Amino acid sequence: MSNNNIDISTHQLAEDVFNALNHGSSKSKSRSIMTLSLDDVLNVWYAIGNVVKGQLLQRKGIRLSSFGTFTLTGNDPLFIIASDLMMHFKLKQRAQSAADNIPTNTLNLAQVSSETEIPRERIEKVYAKFISVMGKYIMEGRSILLSINKVAEICISNGELSATFRPDFVNLIQNRVPAAGAGSSNQPEAFRYFASQTSAVMKKDQAYMNSILQTDKGRLSSNQTSLQIGSKVDAKA
Repeated sequence: MSNNNIDISTHQLAEDVFNALNHGSSKSKSRSIMTLSLDDVLNVWYAIGNVVKGQLLQRKGIRLSSFGTFTLTGNDPLFIIASDLMMHFKLKQRAQSAADNIPTNTLNLAQVSSETEIPRERIEKVYAKFISVMGKYIMEGRSILLSINKVAEICISNGELSATFRPDFVNLIQNRVPAAGAGSSNQPEAFRYFASQTSAVMKKDQAYMNSILQTDKGRLSSNQTSLQIGSKVDAKA
């Protein structure tokens, strides 16, 4: 499936989720929900990707309700669309290899809450609204690119869903290379940039990784400067 005509990015979905949760007409919304920022919404989706990645690296499947299941077939990652999403929106997905018989659990929202420090009930609202907004755009015939942080991109266009897994993630799975901090990452800023893109993950890998490297270099330089200043103070003492 070509991504040339993608017009709805993950960031655009997040903006719609933010607007729906904070500026809707309902007067019954709780204050806790209305204090969500756009960064909160992006951080929730970013953390969901971390949890998905961590589960797959442990060779466990993970089910995202009303969306689909990330699992494995041999040493290859696999995404299987949820039957209710497929039937409700009459979506198609190309024939998939048979999934391995591995433990599969539903997304643990408490774990996402732990990573984001956002209450579980807010995360549940954000996730449900993400699925709802995505469904609205599917009904409108829009082309959607949904980024699952550091794992894959899910493209929905012309009534068909396809999943493209990041090459670096596929290498981790196939080579069983341990990933430092697989369950958590400190790069939400890089993800915000990446989520705003509407072209395929394969074309954006280098730019994404460069943004992470630049962030890491900046933090390392700052830490080294602090250490040098501390050493000079100690020497004078």
